[in-house]
Amino acid sequence: MFYTYDLKDYLEERNFYYQFEDFVPGPIVRTNDELIEEIKTMKNYDVEKIRTFKNRFFDDTDGCASERIVRELIQ
Repeated sequence: MFYTYDLKDYLEERNFYYQFEDFVPGPIVRTNDELIEEIKTMKNYDVEKIRTFKNRFFDDTDGCASERIVRELIQ
């Protein structure tokens, strides 16, 4: 689920490399009411689309992110 209350502003100021609505792997909600309704219903989730998104956009998903951050800060 992507809570994008500020999507219009973000697109105007920064934008994405890809069409946002096409590449996110879950429902897009823009208001608190939409967010609450989506949480209540918990539908529209394609696990394979989420897996593909994770593999494409997140390199280090091995559970060691905090360790890497601490190592960077200490060195």
